[in-house]
Amino acid sequence: MKYNGFDVPDKEIDTIVDQLECSIAEACEMWLADHDKMVNEEQEKATKMAQKNGKHYEKGEKTRKKTQKERKIDENKRGLLEIMQKSLELVPGLAITGQKNEVELHFNYENANYTVKLTKHRPKK
Repeated sequence: MKYNGFDVPDKEIDTIVDQLECSIAEACEMWLADHDKMVNEEQEKATKMAQKNGKHYEKGEKTRKKTQKERKIDENKRGLLEIMQKSLELVPGLAITGQKNEVELHFNYENANYTVKLTKHRPKK
């Protein structure tokens, strides 16, 4: 269909008329404005206002309470790291310097510092 010298697709105009319950002329003007074929003053004003104002964030009245999450200790990791520690203690010249919870084991060997970190991987889905 032709409207103001522009080709407007009939299917889209029919859809706009059905959904918004407006006239064919209004639907054509809306389609042309949306596809930058025609300037709609109201739309231009709204666009300028939106660009001018930017994003607006408001802080709620209630303050957020921080929740303390209980740290879960993995006993399997702890047991495996103890086995590693016992086997490393048998190596001559190796000195265990510390352990970070049940995850990491720190040691020195031949003037170098090492860390063994145990990672448990989740099963693939």
